[in-house]
Amino acid sequence: MPRISKRKNRNLPQMEQKTCYYRTYIYLRLSEKDGGHGRRESIETQKQICDDFIKQHPELLVTKTFVDNGITGTTFVEVR
Repeated sequence: MPRISKRKNRNLPQMEQKTCYYRTYIYLRLSEKDGGHGRRESIETQKQICDDFIKQHPELLVTKTFVDNGITGTTFVEVR
């Protein structure tokens, strides 16, 4: 097998680095003990915190958002 010159390899453009993306779900929850029904302020605050975090991490792709406002953990509403 013939040898390849190292000098030629230096001039080749480097391959672009691929970015890995992660499908992400957001789960917002307010339990009955915390006031449960009707307290949307806490849910909105949690959503804002999640949105701010995701803006700082562009590799996270939000696929769905679930909201559980004072309901059991087995039944929740899909927002997106």
